[in-house]
Amino acid sequence: MNKTARGKDRDKKQGGFMSVFKGLGLSYMITCAVFVVCAFLLTYTDLSMQYIPVVAIICTAISCVIGGVKASSSMENKGLMWGAVTGALYAVILIAINIMAGSEASGVMGKVTMAVCALASGGVGGIIGINRK
Repeated sequence: MNKTARGKDRDKKQGGFMSVFKGLGLSYMITCAVFVVCAFLLTYTDLSMQYIPVVAIICTAISCVIGGVKASSSMENKGLMWGAVTGALYAVILIAINIMAGSEASGVMGKVTMAVCALASGGVGGIIGINRK
């Protein structure tokens, strides 16, 4: 492999990770918007707190699908991988924030469920994004 081919491969990898971070940023913007709306609904209506885990899982799935689409849309192939990487990073960051905040409300199974949901929906988003061209 010559220098030019190696340079192009490196540029594609760097572009791939930039796409993942763009998808991740979009995912967290959606998550923040949904949680702000949810907070207003909980504050100003008589909506029960029992819906929070369901909203969190649905929000995770939708956010990761959209993030996976964004991450893989500029790639040529391996949409499943780029989407799954986006979903995995989303889950790792969210779990780290959850642990740092000291919240043990969801427990281990809740975190595992959320991580699996993020990974799978990110992968699905990656497949959608790579095939939209």
